[in-house]
Amino acid sequence: TKDRPGKAIAAASLTTIAADLSDPDCAAAADYLQDLFKNALHITLSVKNVDVPSSDGSIVITKDTSLPSEGYHLTTAVDRISIAGGDLRGLLYGAASLYQLSLTGQIQPIEINDAPFLGFRGVHLGLPSRENIPFLKRLIRYLLIPMRYNTLFVEIGAGMRYDRHPEI
Repeated sequence: TKDRPGKAIAAASLTTIAADLSDPDCAAAADYLQDLFKNALHITLSVKNVDVPSSDGSIVITKDTSLPSEGYHLTTAVDRISIAGGDLRGLLYGAASLYQLSLTGQIQPIEINDAPFLGFRGVHLGLPSRENIPFLKRLIRYLLIPMRYNTLFVEIGAGMRYDRHPEI
C-alpha cells in the first residue's frame, strides 16, 4: 500500500463503472462492485462497456494476467479509479477493497498491490434451510469475499432428520 498525493474523492460523486463486459470476470466484478455500492452505500453506479480504459473519473475494471492468482492492483486518484485483477477472485477482492475505502464517504488517493499470503482460506458452514439460502448468499457476498475467503466447506446433514434412521 502506498499513499499518493492528491485530494480525496467523494464516494457519492462516483457514477460509472467501465469494464470490458465481453470478459465474464470483468463483468462479474462490475456487477459485484455495483451491488456493493447500491446496497451498502446507497450509491447507484451505471455499468458501461469499454474496451480501452478511460480517464474520465470512472471506476475502470480490467484484467491483467501478469498479476498473481487472486492478486489485484487498485489505484485511486481524482481523475480515475482503476482495479486490475489477475483473475476473477483478484477482481472481486479489488472491488471489495475499493468498497472498504469508500465506507467513510471519502476515498483517499492510494495505490494497493495485493495478493494472498496463503493460497487456502476457508470457512465451514452448515447447509442452511431453504428459507435461509438468501442469507447465505449475502454472507458470501458481503462478508466472506471482502475477508478474502476462497473456500467454503458446506456440511450437509447437520440437523437433518432421516425418516428411516431417526437415531442419526
